[in-house]
Amino acid sequence: MPELAGPTTRGRSAADHLAVEIATMQEGDRLGTKKELCARLGVANGTLNEAIRLLQERGLVTLRPGPKGGIFVARTDPIARLGHTLLPLRAEPDLVAGALEVQESLQALAALDALRHRTADDVTALLELQHQIEEAVDDDAEFTAALARLHESIATIGTNQILQVVYRGVLAYVRANENTGPEPVRSLAERRTLLRRHVRLIAAIVDQNEDACRRAMNALLQ
Repeated sequence: MPELAGPTTRGRSAADHLAVEIATMQEGDRLGTKKELCARLGVANGTLNEAIRLLQERGLVTLRPGPKGGIFVARTDPIARLGHTLLPLRAEPDLVAGALEVQESLQALAALDALRHRTADDVTALLELQHQIEEAVDDDAEFTAALARLHESIATIGTNQILQVVYRGVLAYVRANENTGPEPVRSLAERRTLLRRHVRLIAAIVDQNEDACRRAMNALLQ
């Protein structure tokens, strides 16, 4: 994994990478030692420490000291269990396509839920994520990662916990079953179009404008 432009961004990127891997594992499985993970991910020790901190905040990993210690998959929460429930379906491409449709529908519901319950702190966080997306528009990989962080953040703003559990579980399933081949790279024009549409979505949530939010989501799902 190439080092990105800042320690927080690099740590978040490494955490997201490991979270996808964890979604396919069982409670108690060993990810490796810090040294092993640094070598495997191609990141510095400080970056890995930040990634582990983020994963601990999500309740995904636990650290064990000693000769047989390392980083292990933590006790699964309902979100992770939902992902594991869906994983046996990974060999069914039609079901993966169906999961993508469900993800899109839940994404729209999550945006409306966020709009209704967002706080001043949420607004600040969303505008910071918008800045990250704008800064990443010239790099397809960073841009894609920034968009994923935005939608994950939107999914945590609302108060509908059932929606959050199901949505994040479906996200985990989709990511665990993504094609391992090279992803098609968006053109700069395509990224700029996506940027404009996401800016409109963020503005709708900030302004608590439900009609604008629905229009923005419809544009994103075209």
